[in-house]
Amino acid sequence: MNQEGKEVKYLYKEPSHHFWLNDKEIINNGFHQDPVTGENVRGYFRFVDNGTGIAKEKYFDAPNGHITLHKNNEWILTDTYSIDGYIYLYMYHIPAKKIVPLCKLAFKLGGKLYLDNPGIFRVDLHPRFTPDGKKVCIDSTHEGFGRQIYLIDISKIIVNPPS
Repeated sequence: MNQEGKEVKYLYKEPSHHFWLNDKEIINNGFHQDPVTGENVRGYFRFVDNGTGIAKEKYFDAPNGHITLHKNNEWILTDTYSIDGYIYLYMYHIPAKKIVPLCKLAFKLGGKLYLDNPGIFRVDLHPRFTPDGKKVCIDSTHEGFGRQIYLIDISKIIVNPPS
């Protein structure tokens, strides 16, 4: 869309939980057609801003999650919503096409484990890398103290990626 609100361009269907790779490409988590198999699957896909709305590449199958990209453009960091009372945090190494699990956290409010979505009291991890790319910062309630902020050191993983 231009500054006057005209020339609106279609990027892809139902955008949600996305991250710009550069000025022309975006990563999105959603139900999209796999460019290789033609199947409609949920996962992380790369789109090019060319007006087709068709994914150029599927990175991996995954449930819905918040996404961010490491500054070296080799790692996707994401989470899940609650799955049977637990939220998962993991990274995906794009060159090796491998998932690296970081943690499985209980979803607790007031010390109680919630197996289902607690509605307005839900706390998503909203993971993000620190500016130096050596740590991950998350919001969590896994210790039962309400929303807290946690830092996870990933520096050894970044310098020793899977092959």
